[in-house]
Amino acid sequence: MRVVAASAAAVDWCSWLGLFDDEAGLRVVAVPTQALRYANSLPPDFEARFPGFAKFRAEVLFGFEPDLVICDDYQNALTIEALRRAGTEVCTLEAIRGFEDLRTNLARLARALEASVASQRVAEAADRLEAERRALELQVAAGTESWTKWRVLPCYELGGHIASAGRGSSEALLLELAGVANVATDLGLVGHDKVRLERLLEVDVDCFLVSDEKDIEGLRRRPALAQVAAMREERFVVLDARLRQANSPFVLTAARALRAQLELLANPGTRDG
Repeated sequence: MRVVAASAAAVDWCSWLGLFDDEAGLRVVAVPTQALRYANSLPPDFEARFPGFAKFRAEVLFGFEPDLVICDDYQNALTIEALRRAGTEVCTLEAIRGFEDLRTNLARLARALEASVASQRVAEAADRLEAERRALELQVAAGTESWTKWRVLPCYELGGHIASAGRGSSEALLLELAGVANVATDLGLVGHDKVRLERLLEVDVDCFLVSDEKDIEGLRRRPALAQVAAMREERFVVLDARLRQANSPFVLTAARALRAQLELLANPGTRDG
C-alpha cells in the first residue's frame, strides 16, 4: 500500500502508529514540506527518505501513485473529491476539539488500513491511546501540588493583540488533559480569538503558556499586565508551538510536558536535583 501523509497531523499519526517503519507493511511515499515545521515526530533522514510537496492538489498527489491519502478534513474539498473520483482512497482526519475526536480519527485510520498488515498496529493503538489518557487522569487525580490549582492562559501574538485558545481548540484539550484551568475558556473564548486587555485584567492568571521568548517579550511590553499575578511572579511555561498546537495523539505528549514544566516552575530546585 502506497500512502501519502498529506498534513502535519497525518504525519503525526503515521509516526505515532509506527507506519514509517520498514516493518509496517506499507510505504509512505510523500509528505507535505510543512511537516518539517509543524509535525511532532519525524523519522531519521526524513527529508532524504520522503519526497515532499508544497501544495495539496490532485495533480501533484497523483504523481506519487498513492493507494491512500491521509489528510485533514478541512483541506481542499475539490482535491479530496478528485482523488476519490479517480479511485484513490482518502482518509480525512477531524480537527481535535476533544478526546473523542482522537478516537474518531483512530477509527477512521483503522478502516482505511484494515487491508494492510499495519492494521494490527492500529488495533493495538486504541489500547495505547486509552492507556495514555488513563495515566494522565491518575496523575491529575493524585495531584496535590499548589501548581495544580493554577489558572493558565495560552497566549500568542495576533496582529499586535494578545490572542488565546478557548473551548473547541486542541490547546483547550491540552490543558484539560494536563489538569489545569484554562483562563481562555473562562473568558468565553471559542476556538482561537483575540483577548481584550481590559477583560484580561478582570480575571486571575497564574501562568502564561507561550511558544518562545518572543511571546514573553510581547507580554512584557504591555505595562498594564504588571498587575497580573503571572507577570508579577514571572510565571511563563514555554512549550514548542508544534507541540502545544498538536492536532494528533501528541496532544497527550504535550499534556505530560506541560505538567512537567509547571512542576519545575513551581519547584525550581528540582531542575538540578
